[in-house]
Amino acid sequence: MPRAAVVALLSLARPDFVVSVAIYAVIFFGVAGLRHGAELDRSRNENIAMINDLFIAAVLAMFVAPAFWR
Repeated sequence: MPRAAVVALLSLARPDFVVSVAIYAVIFFGVAGLRHGAELDRSRNENIAMINDLFIAAVLAMFVAPAFWR
């Protein structure tokens, strides 16, 4: 089981882990999207994956941002 899944499952028992998991996911999906974008000869599926990864990273970043201003 991937590490992110383990941490996400732990966040069900410990709600204080939710922000930590979201930060991890923002980094993971952001880097994945940037790596897709760095490919010079992307296929249609890679373009969809890139857009999807960057969208998920942006949505999670909006979730995490208020946690830094509390």
